[in-house]
Amino acid sequence: MSSGAMKPTTSRSIRPLRRARAYTLSALSLLTFVSGPASLGSALAQSAPVQPAAPPPAAAASGAPVTLTPVAKGKPVGKPVAKVPIAKTVTGPKALVAPPKSPVLSKAEAYQRAAPATVFLIAKDGNRFNTALGVVVKPNGVVVSDSRLVSGVEKGQVYAFLYDPSYAGDEDPLIFLRANQAKALPVQVVRMDAPNHLLMLQLPEPPPKQPYKSLDLFDMKSATTVGVDVIGLRTHGRQTLAMMTGTIMSVRPGAIETDPPLTLDHTGGPLLSANGRLLGIVTFADKSVDVAGVARPVELLHSLFTGMAGSAMAAPTNTSAEPAAESRNSVEAVRIALGNALAQKMDKRPALILHSEFIHSMALRGRVPLRDFESAEFVNTLIASLIKDSPAKAKVVAELFPLLITDKKGRAFRRDGTKYVMVPTSDFGVVTIDDANGMLFATDNKRHLIYYDAEGKSWRPTHLSPVMQVAVTGGTAYTILEDGRLMTSSFDGKDSLQLWPRLLKGGNLAASQGVMYLFDNDKIYRYRKGTWDNKLKPIAFSMQQLVVRGEGYYGLDLNGRVFSSVAQRYIDRDANIYKLWPIGRDLMVITKDNLRFYYSVEEDQWRPWTQW
Repeated sequence: MSSGAMKPTTSRSIRPLRRARAYTLSALSLLTFVSGPASLGSALAQSAPVQPAAPPPAAAASGAPVTLTPVAKGKPVGKPVAKVPIAKTVTGPKALVAPPKSPVLSKAEAYQRAAPATVFLIAKDGNRFNTALGVVVKPNGVVVSDSRLVSGVEKGQVYAFLYDPSYAGDEDPLIFLRANQAKALPVQVVRMDAPNHLLMLQLPEPPPKQPYKSLDLFDMKSATTVGVDVIGLRTHGRQTLAMMTGTIMSVRPGAIETDPPLTLDHTGGPLLSANGRLLGIVTFADKSVDVAGVARPVELLHSLFTGMAGSAMAAPTNTSAEPAAESRNSVEAVRIALGNALAQKMDKRPALILHSEFIHSMALRGRVPLRDFESAEFVNTLIASLIKDSPAKAKVVAELFPLLITDKKGRAFRRDGTKYVMVPTSDFGVVTIDDANGMLFATDNKRHLIYYDAEGKSWRPTHLSPVMQVAVTGGTAYTILEDGRLMTSSFDGKDSLQLWPRLLKGGNLAASQGVMYLFDNDKIYRYRKGTWDNKLKPIAFSMQQLVVRGEGYYGLDLNGRVFSSVAQRYIDRDANIYKLWPIGRDLMVITKDNLRFYYSVEEDQWRPWTQW
């Protein structure tokens, strides 16, 4: 046969086409059974022209031809087809309605629109409290804020103050709450979205036909772009509402950043578009991560309200009114009053530092001396104003204020009740207190170390002289003498022994709970249980400040970062810390921009210190 002649068609060559047609007809028959003739016509119209279809899996595997099963009209053959339950369609939240186009407002108009919908929040549990702004987003009183408002005070009560320009001031929040208790609205905490640091709260039911001023939750994605001008509300002073303007610097999932950066003062407040619409709620970042805040966009708020994010919170357990001043914790009352008094008499940073020194000393029942006061008269006058007509506050001063202070002339003063009296012949400024038993140590004008005999109510000399540095813990004294020797001895100077193999040209000593630290040339050495750690080699380098608590310490390095020996890592890398104070196992710091933060070892978390 010639090459151009057609080959005969074999049964093998036509079998696939037959199977394809049979399979198509079976499918159409089933469609007729299920949907009726109309569906069949429609299906045919949509399926023409018919392309060869793949055979059913079973037929393809066996190679057997497909046989059509006749179906009687209206009577299906075989078992009846089971009804398949139709799954319910799960729908997400309704799409937010696009905001009506509105003109760009002046800054004053935007502020006037947003301020009445902004509330001042105080969360209080006993003598602990936090503050933040909040934004009313529904006329029935739904409020959104930063979840850190309730951090550490989860079992307390949250109070809200509606916007009122007459509140403008910088009062301590607890004092403000007590003075304005009649205007305080108890707030219920409803839901918390911890990953995004958002909190949903509910104000009391508003009076009929008097809804709360609020900001609408429009979908503002189109307005949230880099380079767009924005307006933010913040506090300026504790109760003073202020405004900032800036530009969106970056937009990422769940966060809007601005230039200038959002700060602690913006916490819980609104971020607005140029036409006064709500773009997001400001939350303050973890101190250990970032000093700046971010705005959480509107879509996250909607997820919070619908329950798609966050978890429900228990109802507040304390709804009682704020107690009277004298029934409050007296320690807290003294601390707050002291802070307010220092703020009136000194610039902000010196006032913050001195107040932090007092807090540190009070936490150790006065067993931390305070140094370099202008005069003892200043302190005594300050105390007299604090305890006036208040025996409870006088008791706090007599029990917790520093046992020793020094003035700028180097003279030492011992606390006697609620007054400070001069240590005789002292004028060199070296003082310390045994953290274990409270024994007092100072140096006289010849640099002899002296100690206070509480029973004999007199100062007694030791055999240590001339003393440049001293630290005492558990009855053991550690001293650096003028010639550079580091000595250890009993508290009265007996049984002295040179502890360091070489002479020191400088250095500072710290001692706590039987452990002594030498801080020399930005290196830290530790002596405990009769031996030096690391075989006389440093345990840490490049430090500019050291605070200690037993075998644990915090170090501020030369770059402004904070290292914790307990956590064995840097707990802050912002490089903006100015000074440290240990509060028990925890830590309080002041930043270079005069903000205070508190680090909790148990929570492994930073919180803003929002109180004096």
